[in-house]
Amino acid sequence: MNLQLSSSIINILTKFSPVFSQPTFENFLFLSTGAILTQGSRTVTNILRTLGSRPKHFTTYHNFFKRCECPLLQLSRILCSLIFSLVPGVIELAVDETLCRHSGPKVFGVCCHRDPLLSTQKRVQYSFGHKWVVLAVRFHVSWLTRPWTLPCLMALWVSEKHCSKYGVKHRTPVELVIIMLRLLHKWFPKRKFIVAADGGFASIEFTQFCARTPWVQLVSRLRRDAQLFNPSIIQPKRGRRRDKGKRLLSPEKLASQKNAPWVKTTVSWYGGESKRILYIHNQALLYQPGRGTVKIAWVLVRDPQGKLRDESFYTTDLTMAPQEIIRHFVERWTIEVTFEESKRFLLVESTRNRKKESVLRSFPLLMGLFSLISLWYFDRFKKRPKVTTAQAWYQKEQPTFADAINAMRKDIWDLNLFSMFTKNHDMVKIPRSFMAFISDSLVGFV
Repeated sequence: MNLQLSSSIINILTKFSPVFSQPTFENFLFLSTGAILTQGSRTVTNILRTLGSRPKHFTTYHNFFKRCECPLLQLSRILCSLIFSLVPGVIELAVDETLCRHSGPKVFGVCCHRDPLLSTQKRVQYSFGHKWVVLAVRFHVSWLTRPWTLPCLMALWVSEKHCSKYGVKHRTPVELVIIMLRLLHKWFPKRKFIVAADGGFASIEFTQFCARTPWVQLVSRLRRDAQLFNPSIIQPKRGRRRDKGKRLLSPEKLASQKNAPWVKTTVSWYGGESKRILYIHNQALLYQPGRGTVKIAWVLVRDPQGKLRDESFYTTDLTMAPQEIIRHFVERWTIEVTFEESKRFLLVESTRNRKKESVLRSFPLLMGLFSLISLWYFDRFKKRPKVTTAQAWYQKEQPTFADAINAMRKDIWDLNLFSMFTKNHDMVKIPRSFMAFISDSLVGFV
């Protein structure tokens, strides 16, 4: 069945047409439509099965990821420009890693990684797959209490042990993030960024990079035993110059002090709620032996009810208020929601690519599709839309990505099925091509 797309969907997809040739862009539209409508795995075979009839030979679509000219950097730049045009002022970013399980001796880039979903504090579980470092934009919508995180740049991380096997240069996750940030600054030199990262990216190198760079600031988790020093340095009259002052108490030791100067306040917390907390805020020099120091502003957070353990966060922006530091780190969690929703509704783990080009293209394109569907949803509904995926046993108050992809699917089906129907008749006519499509689909499910 030849499906037509609405003008709103065509407008956002044609933004990428300059990157492709005309035949390749037609294949891109066909596969994108199939990826939106497909309910199961996002393999090319299942996409072709969902769409039924196809204008070209099936091998054309199977070779799209492997052989076509698909410059990911140019696509990423266009996607970033679409997102950044809707974000005034400083752009809030979130960075994290996600594991896409995939095994096979001939699959490019597959390594054995720690599986964060299967691991516990007592037992570490490992899985084969691809580990992707994802940089995403925290997009704030007026009718949502939490930000919606949209992926914009992705990079595959390969362990140092397997780099020679796959013929790639080894880079740490921190180095990959710095490269992606430099790319964003090269593309958008007038924009400033705030990056919220988990403790895995709280290295002294990344902190020093953000402290030296005026266009990006870092907010991350501070180690409980971090070595902090007084930024006020008294130089001796003789001897070597000092690069740090007196040693300060670590967050862990400061939290155990009975006379600690706690301050009460209310901050934005997980789930868009407000929470009463106690905090201690100060500035210090973060030091790591052999790697120098960097000046940071840090905050120690305590739950007055004692249900949560004490946490500490820091930033390279010395003027940032404690409430803002906490808010940026708390909102970093929305990137985990993006990972879960992309794996559930776009099934990014279901691809079965083996070649280098296919592996490096399939995951970024599916994550980019996540951002495009979200952008279309925000543009389509200026006010808070009705939640369509709520269940009787689950009171869902705000829309999620499930509502966004369902709305786009409904838009496609409404255009192709009901555009010829009049409102004055109870009976409607169904095209024969659609009847054949429904019959074939039902037979396939049996």
